[in-house]
Amino acid sequence: MTDASLIVADKLTCRFGTTLAVDQLSLQVPPGSITGLLGPNGAGKTTTLRMLLGLQPSESGSACVLGCPSTRLTPAVKARIGYVPEQDGLYPWLRVRSMLETHGRFYPRYTSAHGLELLRRFELPPEQLISRLSKGMRRRVSVVMALAVLPDVLILDEPAEGFDPAARRVLLDELAALVRDGSRAVLLSTHILGDVERAADRIAILCGSRLLLHDELDTLRDRCKVLFFEQPPDRAAVTKVFSILSWATQSGTTEVVVSNFHEDHGLSVREVYPMNLEDIFIHLVRKGGAA
Repeated sequence: MTDASLIVADKLTCRFGTTLAVDQLSLQVPPGSITGLLGPNGAGKTTTLRMLLGLQPSESGSACVLGCPSTRLTPAVKARIGYVPEQDGLYPWLRVRSMLETHGRFYPRYTSAHGLELLRRFELPPEQLISRLSKGMRRRVSVVMALAVLPDVLILDEPAEGFDPAARRVLLDELAALVRDGSRAVLLSTHILGDVERAADRIAILCGSRLLLHDELDTLRDRCKVLFFEQPPDRAAVTKVFSILSWATQSGTTEVVVSNFHEDHGLSVREVYPMNLEDIFIHLVRKGGAA
C-alpha cells in the first residue's frame, strides 16, 4: 500500500477514562478495496470508525481520509464520504423519500433518480413515514442514504443489522459496484462474517483494543490451514515449522491449526484443509493474534 490509500490511520489511541479502547492502531485502506474490520464486542471497532471520521478525539496518533486530516475534514471532503453509523439519525416525522432528499442536498453527486432506484432495489416504500418502519427497514434507509451520494469512501458500522438474506445480497452487490472502477474504497465493520468473506478483499482484525492483523483475505486463507496427522507428531518439531493456533488429538488423529502454512514443511502430514473466515477469526482471536 502507498500514500494513495484513501484511509490512513497511524498509531491511533483512544481512552475512555481508564479504559484503553484503541491502542496504537495503524491501518491503510487503498482505492478499489473493500476492507472488513472485524473483532469481538468491545474490541474498538466503532471507536476506530468514529476517530477516522473526526467524531471521536484520539489521545494520540493521527488519521487521514481522502488526504485530509480526520480532525479537520472540510465540507468538500465530507461530501465525498458516505457513513452508516451504529445508531441511525433518521427523522421519524419524515417520509422515506423526504429523508433521502433532505440528506442528499448536502452532497453534490446525489440525484433523485439514483436515490429512488436504490429505494426500489432495497424494497423501501418512498412514502412511508420513518416512524412506521421496522428496525431493519430503518437500517436500509441509512444504507441507501450513504450509497446514494456516490461516495469515494464508504464507512459502514454494522450496516446489515436486521437485514434479511435478500437485502444483504443487494447490499453486497452495491458495495462491489461502488469499488469496481478502482477509485473508491469501503471500510465495513460487521459481525456477519459470511458477508465479509463474500465482499471483502482485505481483512483487519481487532481484539483487546489492538490490531491483530491486516492482510489480504486470499493471503490469510493461504496461511491459515488445518493439518491432520495419522500419528501424533512431535510437537516441538511442528512448532519449529509452524505457528500453532490449536492442537487436538482424538481417536489417534491429531488436528493442528496453523497460521503460517507453507508447502516446504518436511512433516508427515496426511491431509491439509482450508478454513473459512469464521474459523480463522475464531482461532486468531482465541490465540490473541499469533499470525
